[in-house]
Amino acid sequence: MKRCIFCGKSEDEFDSKNMWSDEHIIPECLGNSTLKINNVCKHCNSNLGTYVDNYFVNHHFIKSKRQFLRLRSQNGNIPNAFQEGVTADGERIRMSADFVPSVVPSVKQEGNKLITHANSVAEARKILSTKLRRLHMPPEKIEEYISKIDESCFQSFQPEIRYDILLDINRFLLEALKIGYEYAVYKFGDRYLDDPTAANIRARLNLAISGKMQSSCEKPPEASYAPEYLMSSLGKSSFIGAHYISIASTIHNELIAHVVLFFSPVSAFQVLLSKQANLYLENGQITEDFIDLTQKESQKV
Repeated sequence: MKRCIFCGKSEDEFDSKNMWSDEHIIPECLGNSTLKINNVCKHCNSNLGTYVDNYFVNHHFIKSKRQFLRLRSQNGNIPNAFQEGVTADGERIRMSADFVPSVVPSVKQEGNKLITHANSVAEARKILSTKLRRLHMPPEKIEEYISKIDESCFQSFQPEIRYDILLDINRFLLEALKIGYEYAVYKFGDRYLDDPTAANIRARLNLAISGKMQSSCEKPPEASYAPEYLMSSLGKSSFIGAHYISIASTIHNELIAHVVLFFSPVSAFQVLLSKQANLYLENGQITEDFIDLTQKESQKV
């Protein structure tokens, strides 16, 4: 009987809002339209997106790759990884998709002065008027002050924009764990679900699906960054328009997945899938898939 590879429920056990859904092994917004499975229920699929995929695909590093390769989101838009940054003075700056900067409108009080940051006279007058009303200033005084704002009050500048990028490595490894687990099911079917290592992986992913890792994510012991020799070769490559995923059997009878996204060391991982590799592959045997992203400009989630 067909069961969800995460919660273990069959269709007879689904509630009225649940059903089978297509689960993309590598998230579709990363350009994957071919590697997918259909033995994940809608509930688990949705929570995987919320609690596992979301952090990874919307991280600045990954969004910048998506933007460069024009890989579209569910709403059909190409993400803008540089949408908002800050100046050295802490002022927020927005960046359009074609890299035109604009200030985020604000009013700051310094002693008896109100300093307005805006992109036009009309915008400055509007936000200053709002600020003065909140200070309970009489309407006639508000009008007097905002009437003094004209082009002569503006100073143009070319700011250096800073982007603070924090990386929770454990959440990246959690994404690799999810990809490796699903790819093993894709390649070996339900028989992989009974593997002791698969059971451990599934339990950890179910913790994430339940939302219990929302505030803190521990390092999954089965996942790590790709080995040094592979990282070194990836670091010398300028080819980012593809994903590569494989499963191989080692001389130690371990079943290992390599998940290499955008051919970058930051998104290249290794996942231990089983300690009984001989049940799935012969020693030294490998199964692999390569996803070319260069023709994915119209791709949607």
